[in-house]
Order: sequence, then C-alpha cells, then structure tokens
Amino acid sequence: MNDNSNSLDKKKYFIIGQGLAGSVLALLMIDAEMDVTVLDDGHLSSSSMVAAGMWNPVTFKKLNESWLASQVVPMADNIYSRLEEKFNTSFYHPTELVRIFADAHTSNDWDERSVHPELSSFLSDDQDEVVAQQIHQPYGHGVVHHAGWMDVPGFVQCVKSFLLEQKKLIVEKVTEERILALSADENCIIIYCTGWKSLVQYGFDWLPMIPNKGEVLTIKSENLQVKRMMNFGKFLIPLGNNLFRLGATYELSQTDLRPTDAGKSELLNQLCDVYPEPVDVMHHQVGYRPTMPDRRPVLGFHPENPKYAIFNGFGSKGVMLIPFFADHFIQVLQGENVLMKDVDVKRYWNKVIPSVLPLIAGFKEKHNAADGGF
Repeated sequence: MNDNSNSLDKKKYFIIGQGLAGSVLALLMIDAEMDVTVLDDGHLSSSSMVAAGMWNPVTFKKLNESWLASQVVPMADNIYSRLEEKFNTSFYHPTELVRIFADAHTSNDWDERSVHPELSSFLSDDQDEVVAQQIHQPYGHGVVHHAGWMDVPGFVQCVKSFLLEQKKLIVEKVTEERILALSADENCIIIYCTGWKSLVQYGFDWLPMIPNKGEVLTIKSENLQVKRMMNFGKFLIPLGNNLFRLGATYELSQTDLRPTDAGKSELLNQLCDVYPEPVDVMHHQVGYRPTMPDRRPVLGFHPENPKYAIFNGFGSKGVMLIPFFADHFIQVLQGENVLMKDVDVKRYWNKVIPSVLPLIAGFKEKHNAADGGF
C-alpha cells in the first residue's frame, strides 16, 4: 500500500447494483479489506439474471483473439475458481466450443488461422464425433479451447446470500435523493454497476450506452447428445438433464423487455438449420446488454464529481472481462495503478455519437426514471 493508505482506509464505497459486475467487484473489494456496501433493487430486469453466461476467447467475424483474451481468461479462471471454493458450490464451467462452419471459405480460414501463434492455443481442428453424427455440418467444424459458460443467475443469488449474511447488502430502490444523501459524506464514493439503467439514472445519463436487447431460450431434447457448446451463428449450451440454452438475438432498436415470437422463431429456425429434430421450449427470457459504441467497458470517476464512479458497459463479454477489470479498478481506487485509457469513462465526456442518438432517445422515452429510482 502506498503513502495514501491512511486516507484511503477511511473511504466508504457504495456499489449500486448487484448484477455480475457489482457482485464480483464487491467480493474483491471485501477481500481487499475495503469498506463496501451494495445497494440493489432486486434487479428483476438485470441482464445478469437471464444471461447465458458464455465466454469465447476468439471473435468469429475476423477470427482473431478477443480483446485481451490471453490476459482476462486466466484471471477469470483464477477468481471464479476461488469463489467456487469460497462458497462451496459450482457455477463456473470451462467447456470447449464447437464452431460449425457456414461455408468452405470459413473452413479454410480456420485451417490457416489455427496455426497462427496468436491463435494456436485457442483454435483446433479436433473433431467431435457426436457433433459429426447429430449436427448438419457439410463444411465441418473446429473446436475453441479456453471457452465456457457460467451460471450467472446462480452466482448472483449466491453472492446475494453472502452479502446479506455479512450485512453488506441493502435491498431497496435507490432514488436520486438517496444518492445525494450518501454523497454528502465526504468519505463516500458511489460506484454505479447498474447496467442499462445508467442511461436513466442520476450521474451517468450522458453516456452513449446502447441497450442491446437479447432473447434466450431454454430448450429440452431427449435425443440431442452433444456435450460441448456449439456456435452456428447462434449458440447452444448443454446444461445437463437434456436441457440446453439457445441464444441469442441482438436487437438495438427494441425498447421493452417482452419476449417476442419473432425472437423465438429466429432462434429455433437457426437451430433447425443444424439440428432439424423437434425440441421443447421450456423458458423464454429477455435482457438488455449494456453495450458501448466502441465495445469497451466504462470505468472510472465522473469527470466533474469524483464522488461518483462507474464499473459498467461489459456487454456480452462480462463473464470474461469483469474479474480482470474489477482487480484493475481496485488497484486504481487504492492508488496503486492508473486507469487504462481504453476503458476510462472520460473518453465519452462531451462526445456526441450521432448514430446512437436516436436509439438512446427512444429508449429513454420508454424507460424514463420518473421517480429517479433504480
């Protein structure tokens, strides 16, 4: 600890939001012996409560290593494994991912890129016999290592029980008045981990965050026997007991959280392209991913009020990125590191992005926080 440790020890941190980001950050702050309390409204519409929780260390569009994957995946492995031991439960599931090739070009590109030094540890031409037998894949498939999925709702509920037991969680609707009252304490720092709700909340409503609506199905099939995750434009995650998670849609112009027949059809039709057997739909869920225009999270302090901070905007890569950046942010809070420029929230201060203005305006009109609540 540096020379500022005495003053830093007096800081009282209030995390607003106990989704995946708020949960991981709170646990690591507790481990670091920081004075932290979480406030949450029950996050009934939190993306963490419906998230498929899948992580993938490569991007299929250009077949490159996902941003910082070689750093963030080992950190996630370490932190989530430790938390499983801490809570004596299982929620983190490293699982190989089978990529179904859409055409001959994709197959050839995979062969070329898989021997590249940057990707050789992630990509393989290994063959899955069950996939070859049960899945329509005329151009073949490849396997991604160091991928997996996480039971995010289960993890969040586990953390909730722990925080309540430790008297570190207050379940309430956090209003603007409550925020102002907390921030009146000179030693108080408020950290927003509220996902899409930052758009309609006091403090960071100037961010050009894009609420990305995603629909996910839980399906049941007695005959499908695949044990690895699959990607065929959509993803399929085996959950056990003949259950699978099928997702996800990406809709930037939708402003409500209702499941749609169009979303359900989109998912089932793409599954049918590779697995034409009938399946039963058990659940249909919806959430908003908090996505930034540059696909990078937002961390750091408000440009004009250092009492307010944010740890947000992880989009669909939260499981993979959050542990790394929670550790990084804690180092920043303790004065032991400088915030990475790529994720500094100040990069959006006074910046206008015309392409996202209509999306955000429509969303705010639908979800205006008339009561200032979270």
